[in-house]
Amino acid sequence: MKNMFRLTFLLLFCFKAVGGTADLAISLNFNEVDGVVLDRQGEFVATITNNGPDVAAENSGFQFPITLSSGIIQDNGSFTPDVQFAAAANNNNQECFFVLVIGDPPPGGSVSYAYNLSMPEIAVNETITCNGIYSTHFDSGTRSVNWNIRNNFDDDPVSTNDTQTVVFGIAPRSVPTTGFYSLILLLILILISSRSLINKS
Repeated sequence: MKNMFRLTFLLLFCFKAVGGTADLAISLNFNEVDGVVLDRQGEFVATITNNGPDVAAENSGFQFPITLSSGIIQDNGSFTPDVQFAAAANNNNQECFFVLVIGDPPPGGSVSYAYNLSMPEIAVNETITCNGIYSTHFDSGTRSVNWNIRNNFDDDPVSTNDTQTVVFGIAPRSVPTTGFYSLILLLILILISSRSLINKS
């Protein structure tokens, strides 16, 4: 097993050594309110752009050598991720392939999850668009999901556009308000009650 790990590491190192330079930039767009996604479910768009100067992951030998990965997402206690992602009906699965990764729970711990959006090599100035859907499965607080682009075959000269954090929250519950006519009726009742008290005194 150790030899297999060393061989894999050596192959990736060799690919990196002979690879080019490709600045990959990501952008994830959700329906956010003040930087927080409040809808329990909805759609999102992720774009990955190669700013060059070389083709990203060119001649890697893999069908989907580039991956946009989420951070670890915790289980909600019912064998469901706090936040789930999947491909939307209009997603091009030949360009952006969604994969769910389930991690083994540590002793006494719970299952954890991660999502990969895998894609082929990207030409210079080309953008790949991933169309997805999401749903949230927690009832309090917020959950942050950190996304990161991975290309093990090239050097990326700009790291500041490789990551993005998306925060999910719970929409505040609306408090029922009293209608206009109900307020008038309440005001009349208060006036009648106060008048009765004044007459008695």
